[in-house]
Amino acid sequence: MSVGFVIPQTPIAVDHWRTEPKTCAKYYFCTHCHADHTAGLSPSWNYPIYCSRITGELLKLKFDVKPDLINVLEIDEPRLFLLGKETMTVTAYNANHIAGSLMFLFEGYFGTILHTGDIRLSSIIGVPLKYMGHVFDFRYKSGMLPASLLRLKGKIDLCFIDNTYADPSCLFPGREEVTAEVLQQIHNYPDHDVLIGLTDIGKEWVLERIATEFKEKISVTADKMNHLQICSNSDYYTCEKSRFTVVKKKNSEKLLATAQRTNPQTILIIPSAMKTCVTTLNLETKSMHFPCSDHSSYAELTNFVAALRPRSLRPIVRRNRADVSQFRAYTQYPYVHTYTVPDSVVEFLDNMYVPNACIVKKTKPKRRRKRISSGVSYSDSPTTTKAKNARRESVDACSSETKEIIDLCNSDDEIIDLCSSDDDDEDPPETFFLDLKPLKRTRTALNGYRDDL
Repeated sequence: MSVGFVIPQTPIAVDHWRTEPKTCAKYYFCTHCHADHTAGLSPSWNYPIYCSRITGELLKLKFDVKPDLINVLEIDEPRLFLLGKETMTVTAYNANHIAGSLMFLFEGYFGTILHTGDIRLSSIIGVPLKYMGHVFDFRYKSGMLPASLLRLKGKIDLCFIDNTYADPSCLFPGREEVTAEVLQQIHNYPDHDVLIGLTDIGKEWVLERIATEFKEKISVTADKMNHLQICSNSDYYTCEKSRFTVVKKKNSEKLLATAQRTNPQTILIIPSAMKTCVTTLNLETKSMHFPCSDHSSYAELTNFVAALRPRSLRPIVRRNRADVSQFRAYTQYPYVHTYTVPDSVVEFLDNMYVPNACIVKKTKPKRRRKRISSGVSYSDSPTTTKAKNARRESVDACSSETKEIIDLCNSDDEIIDLCSSDDDDEDPPETFFLDLKPLKRTRTALNGYRDDL
């Protein structure tokens, strides 16, 4: 599932990797390299991408994105972009979600827009407790926002917010507290092998704490090692066998059962708050789930919105948790973000892509079904004669309709009418396409069918 957006009436796309002409996107920004934020990327991608250095390296590794398309944005350094005769300024901030994750502040004719991506807000709005050079837990302290964001308090027109845990029930502990709990549970099983269920990227801070505490490297796959060499300290990991092994989180329960058949002294650690916001221990299967999260808790989100007081909010996760009404007290609800697009920007956007009416959607030609004889029939059979007459009438009707469609397609006025329907009762089609090849194939097929008769 993609969580990307194209900001309306702008060429700005954030975590959105589909290039339909209706989007008019020109500048593509990537907050971080998780799967739901990169859905649609492939080696054939051919547009510049703006992101952090680490995200750029991961995009090249995972999707074989061409190196010359990666444009690195530095933290808290405004960058100017041209929009025809207009300009916009983009400033990147550390989102503290996973390595290389950013949030973006856009300023231009459209006002001031903040896109948070996925964020761990406690690192941004509190005083850090550092361990091994990594940030683990913070307590909110008023006035600790970056100065360039703090100056915009009450002036941000629209904030795209990470609402993954935007629910009062999502109150999980801080990173240091939950990491200490993970270490204690491992100490309770000193002779056991340990499987650690993780996604491809993220939670490296948990792995590094385990490796340091037990003075043993973590076993990972070669692919995982390639990721870790970009976004973490690879000295903590090995591709050889170890007591601690990283496995895919989605298959971790099955892998635990398989491992316990050969070695019953095996436990599973899943550091993720996606399942529950409390620690769950299954002593029978030795599966342990800890609420370690790289997202913000409900309390942190509330503190963040209260500190910035944006005029309006828009959730990034559009399913299940799309309601952010609980934060309205800190916004200017029912404020509606509107703006006028300058003529020069309209011309700039119009020149970026071919109009929708000229798009041709390629479809696979339908395979002609084989005619199978149903048995012996005689030329003077009333049933056979009746069927042939009905078939001829059907073919003649189809030929007449096909001719009318082809004539219609040759008229430029009719094509314009089809593209600009005034019917407001129905949603307009996402893309209007006109391809005469299927019609020509249909006419040829019908002529051949008449010959068969």
